[in-house]
Amino acid sequence: MDGSQASFSPIQILSWSDGRQDTMWNGCRGISLDNNGNILYSAYNDIWQINYQTGEPMGALYDFGGSITEAGVTSDGYMFVTRVVPGGDPIWVFDISLGLPSTLPVTGPMVW
Repeated sequence: MDGSQASFSPIQILSWSDGRQDTMWNGCRGISLDNNGNILYSAYNDIWQINYQTGEPMGALYDFGGSITEAGVTSDGYMFVTRVVPGGDPIWVFDISLGLPSTLPVTGPMVW
């Protein structure tokens, strides 16, 4: 990660090992890194985890029911995301393996 462009950049289509493809077209909400340096691409309603060395998809979460924020990740591998518009929406917490979510009610300022 010396700042030079990767051979697979820019990523416009993610090709899965089972033949599925995801087009990276939906409004980007942010790009962050997980605790292993892999790319988390947050788009309008979806998050993709992308291998930083190969550009291949590693996992994805689809359809949060509305526009989401950029995903944030802790040093021990937990990812946090919520929807952009406030109003009591949960903060979803995921293990970086992108498994099933657990929710935390938003009742006031949260400090992590």
